Amino acid sequence: MKENKDIPEIRDDEIRVIGDSQSGENKSGRAWWWILAAVVLAAGIVSAVLLVREPGNAADRDEQEQEVVRGFYEQEEMVDSVQSAPAYVEVEEQTISGVPVRIFTPVGGEPSLMIGMPDFEDSTIFFITQAADIRADNMQILGDFVLRGEQIAKGRTKLGWCAIIDGNISIGYDKEPAALQEAILSGGYFFRQYGLIAGGKYVKESSRWKYSSRRRALCLKDGQDFIVETLEAETFPRFSYVLEDLNVDAAIYLVGGDSYAYGRDRDGNRIASGIFDPDVIMDNTSYILWKY
Repeated sequence: MKENKDIPEIRDDEIRVIGDSQSGENKSGRAWWWILAAVVLAAGIVSAVLLVREPGNAADRDEQEQEVVRGFYEQEEMVDSVQSAPAYVEVEEQTISGVPVRIFTPVGGEPSLMIGMPDFEDSTIFFITQAADIRADNMQILGDFVLRGEQIAKGRTKLGWCAIIDGNISIGYDKEPAALQEAILSGGYFFRQYGLIAGGKYVKESSRWKYSSRRRALCLKDGQDFIVETLEAETFPRFSYVLEDLNVDAAIYLVGGDSYAYGRDRDGNRIASGIFDPDVIMDNTSYILWKY
């Protein structure tokens, strides 16, 4: 079809009635009247819809909007507070039989062992402290040590032991515990230390060491694991009697003195005990830690 160059292009916002140029003035007038009526009708429909959707006056709208905003922020704060502390350590200080102690109780998470320098920026670690001793002659771990099912070190001079199998801690006092092989076969963890409490009673092994130092121990009571440390220098026997008076079921010694331990409380605040000295953290320094 041949393009008519006499008719200019119609814009998007323009309405044009095209018809017989001889149709007359009355027809053109009626057409414009119908178009105007359609526009008025459409405007009325839009206004009605807006009025139906309107919640009320301006004051009502402001109040409803404020309620929505408050609800939104309250929900975010609640979710954030839950996410900020999925697991934490509770800290309590008390005096047992005249000896001031600090008690760390992990809440949530799962215990494990590690060797080497910890990642102190790892926010998933909510408590960590040294575990096994290091031999003075060769700087190797002293006593049986199992890491994720692999036996790293062997030795039975210390009868106290701790096993972590399927995320559960057990503490005992004997030379050949079945838990050692179970830890190996299950991909668990195991280390030896001085025994302090077995069957709720002080054990003789702890009476061998009578020099004073700040002490730290891993304890079990009614199925709950926790760490007890003295705030003053104490002998091994004295420390054992303190744990016995605390009515723990079992306890094994941890590296004490000024060894470094740290954690995060319920509010996510960092707490620390001892002195951090990177020069004393050797390649074979071991830790027991709780992560989520």
